[in-house]
Amino acid sequence: MQSTVQPSSEWSINASQKLSSDPLLDSLVLLTEHFGNPCSADALSAGLPLTETNLTPELLPQAASRAGLSAKLVRKGLNELPSMLLPCILMLKDKKAIVLQELDIENNKAIVSLPETGGEELLTIEELESNFVGYLFLVKQQYRGDRNFDVQHDSSKEHWLWKRIKNTSTIYRDVIIASIMVNIFALVSPLFVMNVYDKVVPNLAFESLWVLAVGAGIAYIFDLILKQLRGYLIDVAGKKIDIEVSSKLFAKVIGMPLEKRSPSVGGMAKQIGEFDNVREFLSSATISAVVDLPFALLFMFCIWLVAGDLVMFPIIASILIIGYTLLNQAKLKQAIEETNKYSSLRHGHLIECLSTLESIKANGAEGVVQNAWQQMIG
Repeated sequence: MQSTVQPSSEWSINASQKLSSDPLLDSLVLLTEHFGNPCSADALSAGLPLTETNLTPELLPQAASRAGLSAKLVRKGLNELPSMLLPCILMLKDKKAIVLQELDIENNKAIVSLPETGGEELLTIEELESNFVGYLFLVKQQYRGDRNFDVQHDSSKEHWLWKRIKNTSTIYRDVIIASIMVNIFALVSPLFVMNVYDKVVPNLAFESLWVLAVGAGIAYIFDLILKQLRGYLIDVAGKKIDIEVSSKLFAKVIGMPLEKRSPSVGGMAKQIGEFDNVREFLSSATISAVVDLPFALLFMFCIWLVAGDLVMFPIIASILIIGYTLLNQAKLKQAIEETNKYSSLRHGHLIECLSTLESIKANGAEGVVQNAWQQMIG
């Protein structure tokens, strides 16, 4: 009897193959092929905080940067779009998107690439405008400069923190301007009191007193407004830096090779949590004090104008404070590093014990972990 092999009634589908449609991501994949750096959808979207597994307009520039592309969302009409900006991604109704390859207004035709299939289609301008919502992504290759120049200057890479602060330089510029005005207004009180006792009281010049009081009151009002504005700007800059640093840091942690992972999960979590100190510094009153520090020279200059040699007392006090700080900087740095080290060890030990608490109790290892804890805190 001859046996027959029955064919399978089900299709063999690769589990890693992308089955759902993502118009923006698929359009970006087509553009990576156009610019000679083809990337898969998984490579472009890996690690991004996707909503409902689809790429959002907010995340598209970040995904494009992974392929060496720069993407910018703009609002333009089709008749305002020059050929040098093509190809670009058009956003359509019903959360659809296509890649506009060519546009010929005079002949009333446009060539588009369909992200679902990758094929091209010829449409009329009216057909395209009937679905176009007015927003599009301009996509171009990122400027890399001279490769040889980049290699020669590779050793002078900017520190990650200063790079993030530079992105908020316009905000801190406004903070510095506000600080200049606040410190100038701080001179109002001593000058007002000095003029009242030296000029107004001896001459009983009450009219001058009213003028000085009104002027000082206006200065105090502006001083209060500028202080509130400065605090708000510092909070905005700190939050912006915190979002950028936290996002990049978490992406680095998720994308870290397993062989480079720290053996202590808790210690690694503690070190990552220490970045909150940077955020608190950049969004607290400490940054205001740092900005105000150079204006101590202004106050010393004013003291010298009024009291002459008495300015030597704050100068000597400042020199002593700075000298004492510099002398103890090495010891303070060492003490802080040791404190952070043992703090990370304790945190790591605590997290690992909590995560394996059942195993510790089952093996009767409470005394061992308790002894290790006491050694760390002792």
